[in-house]
Amino acid sequence: MAGLQQSVVIDRPPAEVFTFVSDLENDPPWSGAAELRRTSPGPLGVGTTFRQRDRILGRPMELSLEVVGYQPNHQIALRATSRLLSLVGARTVDPVGAAATRLTVTGSATRVGCSSWSSRCWSPRGGAACGASWAA
Repeated sequence: MAGLQQSVVIDRPPAEVFTFVSDLENDPPWSGAAELRRTSPGPLGVGTTFRQRDRILGRPMELSLEVVGYQPNHQIALRATSRLLSLVGARTVDPVGAAATRLTVTGSATRVGCSSWSSRCWSPRGGAACGASWAA
């Protein structure tokens, strides 16, 4: 299983940052996703679904994403699956001082249908590179 945890402080209020990062259709410009669209109606929350088209290791890949945890203005947790990968992750915002926000992105990926050794060495953005972390 490959994992990540990265944080950044953004000079914007937490509610504004959360509104942006919890709308996954905003992802392509900053995450590298080729296309990401919402596939379920209604307000954003647990059970909301998305489809992502991407290229990983030069091959086209489609991911199905589902919101599995949702705390307004604080955290959105996601599960993503494809034929090859199973990913889980979260985006958490916390206030820093009077008007800034710490955004923390955490996640892990497992290669579907592989031994535990190869699953630990899988890096979706960088191929099989044992010990490498992947970036969301």
